[in-house]
Amino acid sequence: DFFLGYHEANGNQLRLLHYPGAPTSVFESGERGKIGAHMDFGTGTLLFQDDCGGLEVETPSQPVALMHVPPVPSCAVGEG
Repeated sequence: DFFLGYHEANGNQLRLLHYPGAPTSVFESGERGKIGAHMDFGTGTLLFQDDCGGLEVETPSQPVALMHVPPVPSCAVGEG
């Protein structure tokens, strides 16, 4: 019931995304790329980061400066 006041009846979406690993050579050749810089909007995001890293977050005190988030084994990153 907590979330009901924050959402409209039909304005909800659940997305499950998986970005499989690939050899460095496919990225260097331009054959394939990973997801570009983006922001997640909504109630929350739960991210399981691999050891390759690449996660950056924006801080409220410096909204334009991105801060690197190092990978931590067996850790989930939550936002929302």
